[in-house]
Amino acid sequence: MADKTSEWRPGPTVCRCCLAEGCYKDISTEYFWMGKREVYAEMLAETFSVSIAYSKSGGPNSNSRLICEPCISRLRDASDFKKQVQECEKTFMQYLDPGSSSTTLESEVQTSSTDKRVKVEQVKIERQFSDDEFDSRDFGDDDDDDDMDQPLTTFASKEPKKETVNLMELLASPQLSVKRKAPAQTKTVSVKKVKVIKKDARGKPTTSKAAQKNEDKKKKGYVSPVTIRDEWLTMEQTCYNMMRKQIQEEVAASIQYLAMGAYFSIDTVNRPGFAKLFFDAATEEREHATKLIDYLLMRGKLTGSVTDLITYRAPANTSWESGASALEHALKLESDVTNSIREVIKTCESSFNDYHLVDYLSGEFLDEQYKGQRDLAGKASTLKKMMDKHAALGEFIFDKKLLGLNV
Repeated sequence: MADKTSEWRPGPTVCRCCLAEGCYKDISTEYFWMGKREVYAEMLAETFSVSIAYSKSGGPNSNSRLICEPCISRLRDASDFKKQVQECEKTFMQYLDPGSSSTTLESEVQTSSTDKRVKVEQVKIERQFSDDEFDSRDFGDDDDDDDMDQPLTTFASKEPKKETVNLMELLASPQLSVKRKAPAQTKTVSVKKVKVIKKDARGKPTTSKAAQKNEDKKKKGYVSPVTIRDEWLTMEQTCYNMMRKQIQEEVAASIQYLAMGAYFSIDTVNRPGFAKLFFDAATEEREHATKLIDYLLMRGKLTGSVTDLITYRAPANTSWESGASALEHALKLESDVTNSIREVIKTCESSFNDYHLVDYLSGEFLDEQYKGQRDLAGKASTLKKMMDKHAALGEFIFDKKLLGLNV
């Protein structure tokens, strides 16, 4: 692609946004990207109020209405940013005025075509007064009622008044000979909860099994799970179940390759090249299972034990007639794994539009699966030709080739 310039180039394929030459998309044609409809001319008009016009003078470049991929990417970012700002402003206005309708809020968020900056208006929130605060009428109440106008917190903060007694006046009073009965006061007795402590035979206190279990977990550094919001969990249960099944397929393939490598390592078979090939394949399939588990963890779908994800079944075959039959078995095994991945992609894309999962499986797994199948098919074809010409010696030579040796 040519460098961007500010001078018009005479070529027929020139980007109208950066004047770079190349093979581009039409700016007024409808495209679909990540499930969303895109017309780049409309996006330019909505985001920047810029229209791409045809040339009225005619000529070879009069109908040039192309746009390059870098400009498309920047246009998407700008359009998404504008929508983000509008949504944030809408949320802010709803917070300030919850009673307003959504139509009114949307009209306030829209920006003018001449000024692209979002104007944030300051809303003054006035205090709502009660009717009592505006009532200044006096109904001739006594001064004793003034305390009724004070808030309860004022009374709560005041200390009770203490009465002062003149001892000399009390002694001179003739009423001392009369004994008054004081009002009977009930004494409240606080009942304390008795804690029963169990003790063992040695007299030491014992703890319950549940408390002992929690104490053991704390000593081991165990952290109990917590509850968090789940709005970010967007993977459908069907896709999750299919991913769990795919992990089992990868583990089963790894176990089968281990059995194949072990068989060709037996001293009576003694094919170290084939053994290395299948042991490497077992490691690769195990790594695939680990990557799928990591993906489910990233999507927040594994919150408990994952031991049921790595259960395995016994290998279907434990011995093979020749290296050629083992290669054909490996090719079928890879084809089954590939078809299983394609089924996950097909279901999760057509039914649930989980584009991230589809892109991940297509980029990280399918490319490697197809290349591996082609490699196994080529090895099987070469081995059969060598065995047709050299019989058992052909398999021996091919085994050495797998080790990288020249025979």
